[in-house]
Amino acid sequence: MTTGILRWSAFVFAVVASSWLYFGSLGDHLLDTHDVETFRDNIALSEDFWYFFAPVEEKQLGSGRPVAELVKWLVFVVFGNDPRWFHLSSVFLHGLATVLLALWLRSSGEDLEFSWCAALLFLVNVGHFQAVHYISAMDYPLALSFALASLLSFGALLSKGGVIWRFLWLGFLGMGALCHISTGAVLPLCVYWHWQQNCSLKETGRFLAWGAAVLGLAVASSLMAAAGETSTWQALDSYANDSGSQSTLSGAIRVLLWLVSRLITTAHWLPLTLFERANWELYLGALILALLVLSIAKADGRSRFWALWIFTHILPFALLNERIVLDMPAGPSRYLYAASAGSSVILASLLRYLFSKTARFGRPLAMICYFFLLVSSFHNLKRVEALSFYTSGRSYISNGDNITGAAQLRRAIEHSPQTIPLADAYTRLSYALLYLGEDPGPTLETAITHFPDKLWLNTLGAIYMMETASPDSAHWRAWLDSTSHRANAVGRLDQFHRNMSAAYRNLAEGYFKRDRLEQAVKALTTALRYEPERISTRRALAKAYVQLGIDNYFSKKREMAKAAFDQALLLEPDNVEARINLGWSFYEEGMLDSAINQFQRVLRLNPSSHAHFNLALCYLALGKLELARNTYAEAIDAHGTIEGHRIGAVNDLRNLISRNVQVRTASGILGLYWGNPAVR
Repeated sequence: MTTGILRWSAFVFAVVASSWLYFGSLGDHLLDTHDVETFRDNIALSEDFWYFFAPVEEKQLGSGRPVAELVKWLVFVVFGNDPRWFHLSSVFLHGLATVLLALWLRSSGEDLEFSWCAALLFLVNVGHFQAVHYISAMDYPLALSFALASLLSFGALLSKGGVIWRFLWLGFLGMGALCHISTGAVLPLCVYWHWQQNCSLKETGRFLAWGAAVLGLAVASSLMAAAGETSTWQALDSYANDSGSQSTLSGAIRVLLWLVSRLITTAHWLPLTLFERANWELYLGALILALLVLSIAKADGRSRFWALWIFTHILPFALLNERIVLDMPAGPSRYLYAASAGSSVILASLLRYLFSKTARFGRPLAMICYFFLLVSSFHNLKRVEALSFYTSGRSYISNGDNITGAAQLRRAIEHSPQTIPLADAYTRLSYALLYLGEDPGPTLETAITHFPDKLWLNTLGAIYMMETASPDSAHWRAWLDSTSHRANAVGRLDQFHRNMSAAYRNLAEGYFKRDRLEQAVKALTTALRYEPERISTRRALAKAYVQLGIDNYFSKKREMAKAAFDQALLLEPDNVEARINLGWSFYEEGMLDSAINQFQRVLRLNPSSHAHFNLALCYLALGKLELARNTYAEAIDAHGTIEGHRIGAVNDLRNLISRNVQVRTASGILGLYWGNPAVR
């Protein structure tokens, strides 16, 4: 007993040390897709625990995995929304799943050395890296841990019986399904295991009924709690809409073959790009799938079990919409997580068989082979961190944080450029640099040198050359016109216009940050020409005209200021800021009726304190004294004296007094609402 505890303690220590060696660098990783929503849900849950039971439409991220959401919240309670500790928690859960896999192998009759070796191969498997790197994919190692705990409990139930083991088996099974519904793959494995014990069909059916009832409740709860944007509901909707069409079925088969092939092609090496699917992978997947089916039909009990394990854990993900899986920037990595436990055991079994045939050289060869696998896994797990940086950068940019997004993309490019979609990384980085007002020239030059045929990189390069008044500007303008014609000829003109519009919008934002308002107006005007119906661009251009008008106003260019405000109102007739500034220009020029019209229109649109106090001031300057007093009273009642002082209403009255206009009335209003009526 003591020896067993010491041995397993040594194994746990080895898992901890290996986890730190292979995954310790994840502590420096940041957030990725949906992690921001997870963090917001953590905060909301801490403020009101009933938020946990809120309808899915009220949550930031309706994952439909309540147990996983609760675990993430517990990490938040202990460590706060710190990405470092969430990443290390994922590593901990991956290590826990590794130990449970070794325990289950040992309890099923495998020898100690084999159990440890197979589990360590799973720990350092490259193919499922995203399930460990990605905070929102913490659900996968958590679900597998519950699944393995359920299998351990089921084994104890078969050997010992008892209500407690039945309760634990079903409890862990249900908890796993509430982390990810793919945990349901454990049920047919339990049924097979029970049937293998020479039990009657009636008794096996009773076990199946218990497990099916628990799984049914868990899956139904998960689906009700899942948002429509989740991959599960998207897949269900696609099948419902296509009514099981031939294309949907063939897509599911292709996904199945791709996933099966990735269990081998990305296990401890990286001979291909993870974010693309090669045609040969489907043929390899068909061969591997045929071998799995043959193993299920012909192999001995243990080999059959693990072939069945792979099949049942891959099948749920094969039912996803093919386009969803193909569009994943890091490939289908996280979907391989549970299945890779089975492929790791099969790999260890094959190595054991081969080494058993080499007599006295078997053990040294085994040590060399495992050493090679560990080194290869270490090298390639470090390489794929670049993909995590890349997807993180995309996520930050989509959430509006271009500074962090650009830094993450740079980090990905520097870390392992051959592992990521490099052309896309350069393109997104260049867009981000334009937005930040930084010079994208060196980045674009490097990118175009590497990818001279990439359309969007060359498009950005052309825009950059024209904006920097390059001697080649005319050439690049002609090139863009030619590209537009080519895009139109192949039916991609809308996409070309969207990309051009996005580039000029980002360029304009960069000009804003450098206070180059005229260039920002010009860039936004160009962006709007490419996408005339884009409301956000129209609003941004109106805002740019307002800022330009304010600049011109303070530069004593009154006519240019009014022209800019007029342009803003042509773009956005209800632009409050433009009307307030235009109204003030009219006031300063003595065009009081025009100013009053502007301020009245603003108040019909928006309860603006500026418009309210300015309207009262116009009435006062015009000599409509009773109306001025009433309007000041309404403004004070609506906005308060402090707000009036803050926006300059007090100084406006004092300026009126200093010009000897309506001195008595203006002084009375000052004294009534702001105390001392004296001009100071």
